[in-house]
Amino acid sequence: MSLQGWLGDRLTALLTSGDISFTGNLKASGSPLKIQANGQGKLANFNIFDSKNAHDLLRWKKLDISHLNFVNEPLLLDISTIHLSDFFARMTILPDGSLNLKQIIQSDKTAEPGIAVAAVAPSGNTPDVSKGETPVHIDKIFLQNGSINFNDRFIKPNYRANLTALSGQVGPLYPGKSGKIDIHGMVSKTAPLQISGTIDPFSAELLLDIVAKVKDIDLPPFSPYSGKYIGYAIEKGKLSADVNYQIENGALTADNKIFLDQFTLGDKVDSEDAVSLPLSLAITLLKNSRGEINLHLPLKGSINDPQFNLGDVIFTAFTNLITKAITSPFTLLGAVFEGGEELSKISFTPGFADIDEESLQRLQTLSEVLKDRPSLKLEISGHVDPTEDYEGLKLAKLQNKVKAQKLADDAKKGIASGAITDMTLTPEEYSKYLEIAYKKETFEKPKNAIGLAKSLPNAEMEQLILAHTVITDDDLELLAENRASAARNWLVEKGEISSERIFVVGIHETEENDQKKGSWAEFSLK
Repeated sequence: MSLQGWLGDRLTALLTSGDISFTGNLKASGSPLKIQANGQGKLANFNIFDSKNAHDLLRWKKLDISHLNFVNEPLLLDISTIHLSDFFARMTILPDGSLNLKQIIQSDKTAEPGIAVAAVAPSGNTPDVSKGETPVHIDKIFLQNGSINFNDRFIKPNYRANLTALSGQVGPLYPGKSGKIDIHGMVSKTAPLQISGTIDPFSAELLLDIVAKVKDIDLPPFSPYSGKYIGYAIEKGKLSADVNYQIENGALTADNKIFLDQFTLGDKVDSEDAVSLPLSLAITLLKNSRGEINLHLPLKGSINDPQFNLGDVIFTAFTNLITKAITSPFTLLGAVFEGGEELSKISFTPGFADIDEESLQRLQTLSEVLKDRPSLKLEISGHVDPTEDYEGLKLAKLQNKVKAQKLADDAKKGIASGAITDMTLTPEEYSKYLEIAYKKETFEKPKNAIGLAKSLPNAEMEQLILAHTVITDDDLELLAENRASAARNWLVEKGEISSERIFVVGIHETEENDQKKGSWAEFSLK
């Protein structure tokens, strides 16, 4: 049966073609009216035409529904398979922000009584499923050779995109059962698109877990968006993305992995909506020597929040990330390197400036960051904790005094010992040279019954030496400098970073500057 001319007064567009057929059984009986239908349905060669703009809005060559079972009271829709092939949709966001397809049906006219809703569920008997499960069962939906033409006229200048070669399948879709999604296609005929995962749209709470991947989308066509929201056009670049969105119990969690290749900003664009962001610094921090940017952008939100807007959530997360180029550059690098924020400093044992294994690993990662971003410079400042490092320096001085006795002994014997910082002592050597160091100390020592210096165990000798060791502010300042120098020397000598890119800066610890106190060396990117 041909559909041309049907719903002519209900549509703002023209239904120019469409053939509908149904094979099966249809029953209507009782009061209130109960309708039952089961069989096979087809809607072929369907086309809705926008006569005002002279282009197709919606069309498909074939829509086949197999094993349809429908009951209106209580509402039940059970379908074995839906096959949709050779379909096309023209989706346009209009200048007022509305979607064009929502405006196909006339909004200023009302249906004649008893024709639309009453035919399916008579007045007063409409099933209330808004707060529970939707009684729809679909075993499988098959999509083949589809395309979507998207045009955003809300943005000036307008943005356009084409999704083509859309094929795949979805299902089964039952309340309480997640159906699989497997759809693939192309963006602008050049960038492969793949969507996979699971969805349960008919339960009381939406359940969703999907992964979408797209590769090598050209970025200059997105200039209308970048111009409006960040104040710059995009000169060149490609985008690849791997995103995972999950919704459970109304809570949205998302993990966005974004790869930008040769991303380059173009001309500045005047826009009242543009936010002020340190884009140039952020790009310098993020872009490696091959012109690549890897971003990791996690998101969270609640779809049950009446104010929830996914676009706002994404944009807020993006602006917060870029703002960190100034406030916390190493946190920004955390979007590229797992644990990037930890690269902002390395810790030391109180009283010492030796680099331990954990700090070495951070320096190794930091050197890789600097090698991959040759335009970056690094400032290093050493810090001390006036309390912990005060006691730690006493212990460091004690150890050096003991080692000095070993160096002097080796020198008398003509044995080369190297630097004191590289020296290690066996327990027996430590006891021997601790006693020598103790005897050379000038403070008054405990005496035995006949008035001679008493022989003491190691722990007591250590405590007496520590108690008489004096630590000055100069000692603490020198320790801070040594820590900064130790980090710089490792980066230059082991990390192979040019010394011209690394600057050791002074730091003045004050009572008011508690956040700067600590046994560490701190890094700052410029």
